Amino acid sequence: MDERLFCLRGTDRVVLWFDACMFDQTILARILYLLSFLPERPQIFLNCQNVCWDAEEFRKYQHAAIALSDADVELGKKAWISFASGRKAVEGDFTRLPFLREALERFAEEMPDASGLGRTQRELLLRVRTGANTPFAVFKGMDAYEKYPFMGDAQCWNLLDDLAARGLITITGSDGKPLRLSRAAAEELKTAVLLPK
Repeated sequence: MDERLFCLRGTDRVVLWFDACMFDQTILARILYLLSFLPERPQIFLNCQNVCWDAEEFRKYQHAAIALSDADVELGKKAWISFASGRKAVEGDFTRLPFLREALERFAEEMPDASGLGRTQRELLLRVRTGANTPFAVFKGMDAYEKYPFMGDAQCWNLLDDLAARGLITITGSDGKPLRLSRAAAEELKTAVLLPK
């Protein structure tokens, strides 16, 4: 992706399509960061909606893109630096980047607290302690804690593995032996048991 962006010229037109999820907002910030280094910036348009993009949504919002200014690109650059460095606040007018400020704020909540855990790790533990006893049950219930989609299943398995490695939960496979979810077969993920310590 980086190489393609660096090939853009001032006469080009770029339309960026993103949704509100944290993953998309980080990619948006990265793209704006890279575009900020171009000697001649192309026309940059953003179509960012709180939807799950499909053919119908693309048709519905095809004319909703807004032109981004140099200030918007610079703000996206600052946002990427914040994401990459783990710094918290980025000041600026996020009106034209409607979900980026919330993504930055949510990202900051992943910084470990005094217990050494970030927000998602604490929420995973809460799910296990309140009865979610399989990886799929934990993952499925995580949406209740988030305003926008935040985490994929593989990230969830890795975080659960980390909690097990720290001794905060126990993960056992169908054979009763300890299990690492990040290496487990898909079928085993359905039957693995999570227990609070």
